Amino acid sequence: MSEQVDSQIDWQYDAFIAYSHCQEDFVKDFKAELENHELKIYYDENFLPGDSLILEITKAIFHKCKRVILIVSHDFLQSGWTTYEAELTIHKGNDMNRLVAIPLLYDIEQEQVPDSLKLLKCIKKDDDSYIENIVVALKERLQSPLRICPLNDQENICHFAYFFSDKSTLDHHLQNICPNRLVKCQNQGCSQDVKYIQKNEHENHDCDYAIADCAECKAQYHPSNADDHTAQLCPKKVQCPNAQCQHNCARDKLVRHRINCKFELVHCSNDGCKFIYRRCKEKNHREVCHFARPRLFAFPFRKRHDDEESIISSRPHRECSYCQYILTSVTDMSDHIRECPEQLIEVPCGCLEYKIFRKKWKAHKRICEKEIEHCPNTPCVFEGTNLEKHFEVCGYQKIKCEKCNQTMLRNKHKIHQEETCPEEMIMCHCCKRSYLRGENKHWCEEGEKTVQCRFDRCTYKLKQCAMKSHEACCKYRSIKCDKCNKEFVFLQRKSHEKNAQAIS
Repeated sequence: MSEQVDSQIDWQYDAFIAYSHCQEDFVKDFKAELENHELKIYYDENFLPGDSLILEITKAIFHKCKRVILIVSHDFLQSGWTTYEAELTIHKGNDMNRLVAIPLLYDIEQEQVPDSLKLLKCIKKDDDSYIENIVVALKERLQSPLRICPLNDQENICHFAYFFSDKSTLDHHLQNICPNRLVKCQNQGCSQDVKYIQKNEHENHDCDYAIADCAECKAQYHPSNADDHTAQLCPKKVQCPNAQCQHNCARDKLVRHRINCKFELVHCSNDGCKFIYRRCKEKNHREVCHFARPRLFAFPFRKRHDDEESIISSRPHRECSYCQYILTSVTDMSDHIRECPEQLIEVPCGCLEYKIFRKKWKAHKRICEKEIEHCPNTPCVFEGTNLEKHFEVCGYQKIKCEKCNQTMLRNKHKIHQEETCPEEMIMCHCCKRSYLRGENKHWCEEGEKTVQCRFDRCTYKLKQCAMKSHEACCKYRSIKCDKCNKEFVFLQRKSHEKNAQAIS
């Protein structure tokens, strides 16, 4: 239909009147006056009984009538039927690319007209010549085909939408004039297309690449250079963030200051040491650090004097098989092995298939993606990812005895059951009867008998129930030598060791 001109369409009526029934009396008189000017007018009174109102209104506006007169009033704006008729009229105009609506303002002002009709010339009922103006508009042919701006929207209406008579003018409007045309953001790094009417607001406020003002020095910088400006270029002086340090310097010199700041927190450089201290305390820590290497002998907590040389060399010592660290006691060695930095261990997180040195585990934890958990039971040093599974075997986890309900550490549970649990059933080694350890007294006929120690040269006579504990510490008991595998009396162990050393 948009390609058809007015002369090629045979309209049955000149106009259709859309109105609210509150103005029914006015519409009848208005229709009569228009018909006196030899115009054919159509409205809802021409509908036959039983016809579909929606269908008849659509036929009247699109197929029977050349134009539509809208009697715009307060009742018109509130009625659903008249709103539907106005929407059909606008749709017909867009479909034909012609102006077909003639608004007649009944009891409202121009400012109260809906947005969809504001771009049309409205006729006021209060004008004395409103009938003549409508007659002239109806007798004229529909205006030439229009080029409507396609960039209209509800937020930004293009007020030039109905003023293009050819395609070249519309193209020029879309490329250079229309406020809704898309343009490129001019900020460096931004490739977003925005509407021309919103360009300034986007470039200055909404754009992520908008030039920003430094809140401290008032200098302008690009968002991509924000970190460089804050860390190096901004000249404002700042205070050192380290506690107790009162030094003030320019921001670009703060990094250099913190490298030498005596109040900076640093990690001990000895492999395996986790201690953190301030740089001014570094000398004090190194004197007592367990992991300071190398030390020739096992006096890691104090310096060795010259007069101790002979004493130290005469003492037995042990050397760590991993780091060659020398200690003098088995207890110190067991504690050292537990934290030796040169020992190969499996990583607790389980993300490596091979073993690494313990001193490398600290560096691996910093980059490991898995969450490493520490056992809260002191002094357990477990680190890993499955803490619940560790609690099932942790020796420092508190558990209850199944028999007496006493709370104790898991590594003490076995000793408790064997020696102190009052609800444990034990067997008398004399009469072979079982009884509870918590009973006040167990009377045994066999245990009350007096017997002599079974080792030669021992003259002790005790009750049989106490003889077993005596035999375990009897000085005449026989023991086996670790070197020569010969048995000898415990009382003669010193002379036996001297003879063994002389032979070797």
